[in-house]
Amino acid sequence: MAKDLERHLVGWGNAEYVLDLSNIVRPNPFGGPGKRTLRRLVLVLDALVRLTGDPDVGVYLVADRSLRTGRGRAEFTDPSDADRLDRWVADGLVEEVDEADERILELASAGLPVISGDLYVGHRDLHPWIQGDTERFLKPVKANEAGSAVRLIPQDMGLRPAYEISRHGERDVHKAMGLLDRRRRPLLRYLGRAWRCQDPRCTLYDVRKRQGNVFPPRIRGNVAVCAVHGTPLLDDGPRPRATQLKVLITGGATPVRYTLSEGSERVIGRHVEAGIALFDLLDRDVAARISKEHLVVTFRDGKVLVRDISRPGAWMRSARRNFGFGEWTLLDPGADYAFHLGDEVKITEGVVLTRSGQLFPNEVADAWKHAAPKRRQPQAAADAPTILR
Repeated sequence: MAKDLERHLVGWGNAEYVLDLSNIVRPNPFGGPGKRTLRRLVLVLDALVRLTGDPDVGVYLVADRSLRTGRGRAEFTDPSDADRLDRWVADGLVEEVDEADERILELASAGLPVISGDLYVGHRDLHPWIQGDTERFLKPVKANEAGSAVRLIPQDMGLRPAYEISRHGERDVHKAMGLLDRRRRPLLRYLGRAWRCQDPRCTLYDVRKRQGNVFPPRIRGNVAVCAVHGTPLLDDGPRPRATQLKVLITGGATPVRYTLSEGSERVIGRHVEAGIALFDLLDRDVAARISKEHLVVTFRDGKVLVRDISRPGAWMRSARRNFGFGEWTLLDPGADYAFHLGDEVKITEGVVLTRSGQLFPNEVADAWKHAAPKRRQPQAAADAPTILR
């Protein structure tokens, strides 16, 4: 098929599938050795022809710009592959963007099935339709032991909890800002510092004015720069400890996030003057089921605690290793419960408070320090939360 490869590459208006080119040509269990090779694309298109029975099936290729530039270009086993990509981009056969995932999902939302091994976990806040989808994604897998042939199978996207979605989304942000090293680990020498823009009107990085909810710096040539002004940022010392809470509302467009600084306490309820007020986020009948002051969340000594101070009550459930949850447990009023990453607290039906998986520098450091050699999973948790008296 190699010599007829280009007849399958069409514009998105004529395509029957969108293909995540960066995901396919990078290391996979098929297509032989090499960090990057177009042999893998050939095998996937062969598999698509067999699956559809159409020898002229058309695909639209979308790729990260980094696939053929800089260090990425040097990783192609065959230099002519990078040259061919240059020609495809120039001829409009590949859409090249800074971050391909969002463009691919935009096309998927318009009805094009996606060929990719990616689960797009970090994009599920903006694209909730990915959760549980079993129809719009095809995953290439090797069809023989040698990996010299491929077959395409429906990809079950599964259900991921809110903290896992946030964590993956943050990793995608770090990647775009140049804050991951070659092994995709966070660059803590930048994330662990507070920064300040040279323009006094810019508060994107000011941890005091934004109460910890600040933008990560953009890294260019090992220098932290302002994403808006492009000027080097000033080092403002160690970044204060902080964590993030997230309110999930059934039927709500996106989760609502709140930052909690070390040593601080926030009251959450229907009407809270100096805390987190939910009234304007909810339908009237839902808001009526929530106390004026419902929960107290405290962050001290690196631990997050939650306490029920309401009349209707609140319930907690803990995350398990397989991304499921334990049973809802009614909180004892006035007791401080350890609120771990992945736990959820139900304020009322349809309104849930959770720890965001978006990690602040102190949590990033702790997470990587305790990471297992292989893919990390959430720690198993008991059905009932731990109570700290």
